[in-house]
Amino acid sequence: MNRMRNFWQAVLALGATVVLVVLVVLLFRVVSGEAPTALSRAGEGLASVPPPGPATPLIEQAPAYPPPPYPPPTWPPATEVPRPTPPSTSTVPPEPTSIPTPVVTPIPTAAPPIIPRPPGETTPYTIVFRDDSVIRAINSDGTNEHVVVDIRAQLPLFLAGSRVGVRAWGSPSPDGKQLALVLSTVESIESLPKGIQPQYSIDLLDLTTGRLHPLIQDGVDPAWSPDGTKIAYRSTRTFGLQVVDLITGASKEVFSIDRTNLDYHVDFFVWSPDSKSIALVKGFSVASVGEVWVVNAKGEGAPTQLIPLEMYAGYPNWSSSGDQIAFVSPAGEGVTSNRPLNVWVVDVGTGERRQLTQNISTTGGTPDWSSDGNWIAFEGTALLEGSEYQYDLWLVARDGSELKRLTNDPVSDLYPSWVPNRNKIVFRKSGAGIWEVDVVDGAFRQVYQRDVEYVILK
Repeated sequence: MNRMRNFWQAVLALGATVVLVVLVVLLFRVVSGEAPTALSRAGEGLASVPPPGPATPLIEQAPAYPPPPYPPPTWPPATEVPRPTPPSTSTVPPEPTSIPTPVVTPIPTAAPPIIPRPPGETTPYTIVFRDDSVIRAINSDGTNEHVVVDIRAQLPLFLAGSRVGVRAWGSPSPDGKQLALVLSTVESIESLPKGIQPQYSIDLLDLTTGRLHPLIQDGVDPAWSPDGTKIAYRSTRTFGLQVVDLITGASKEVFSIDRTNLDYHVDFFVWSPDSKSIALVKGFSVASVGEVWVVNAKGEGAPTQLIPLEMYAGYPNWSSSGDQIAFVSPAGEGVTSNRPLNVWVVDVGTGERRQLTQNISTTGGTPDWSSDGNWIAFEGTALLEGSEYQYDLWLVARDGSELKRLTNDPVSDLYPSWVPNRNKIVFRKSGAGIWEVDVVDGAFRQVYQRDVEYVILK
């Protein structure tokens, strides 16, 4: 009995060893990738191995791992990854063409005679200039410099200027005997508390005696009429244009500004040669550019608008014949990327406008007509000649057919003004005083060595 029991124990131990060896072999094949099926095939392999010894049923061995409830996955056959196609070498993309830099030949200065000599003889003239609140005068040949008046010595007032928001501090009478001056209660707005404005007045200065005579209160920027009987000015109360009669002393507003819109005021007003009309700019308070209107000097009839707001016009000036008005505007044709201030003219009768200059930007000074009405003098910089702003003097024909350069100087030449009935232009050379140029022979001469604000007695 004991022998039989030992026999069967040995048989069972041997069978267990065989099963263990088979499992190890199958597991090794699965791990090494040699088995073609999933782990569920291991159970089938175990069932196919016959037990050792007699064909006696043994205890059924359970599979090592339960079969998955889904069929084993299948993988698509490997395919070769396509290599990228190299770019074609037969077509080369074109290189961008560089934009050529325009080559501009500077406009040369005009050779004399620059314009035909006008009729009449050249006679001396007088320049009146300011030195703070002191008025001085000097002859055009450099002689007889003298003090006309020291305002502070006569009145507790100051000669007004840009420091108190005044553009035109003085206007000479047509006969050259008087000067309309703007006086102020302070020398500078900066000396006043915020929100407080200075008080202004317009006085008449006798250039022979040096005596001051009060004319009106609350007025600035006087402009004497060509016939000498009236003075136009801007009211600091209404911001409109008023005219005072020098014979009667009566003052009347001839162009009004809507008081509900204080963004506007009148500026740059100038008389017609016959003293019957006044051209003015109804402009923004800051820029002083905008619309150009013509009003009757007596305030009769409705004002006429010549230039719309869209042109941002400024600095109007009548021709000697009275049929045209020159002005400056950023509107017009040109080839520069910025918007230069061009010189224009408008026909007073028809309203037809014509651009005279392009690509030469003015500083905003008033274009000044020659006494015969054929030429307009202005200062401007030729924008196509370089990046540096160099303001020179120019002449343009009234129809725009001719352009003549008077100066070509790194020092800016500004504010050209014709000497009435003569062939000379007086101008200010920045930092180098007052000069004149003869527009016939092209000769230059320094009139005064200091850089001052001045007016010319006509």
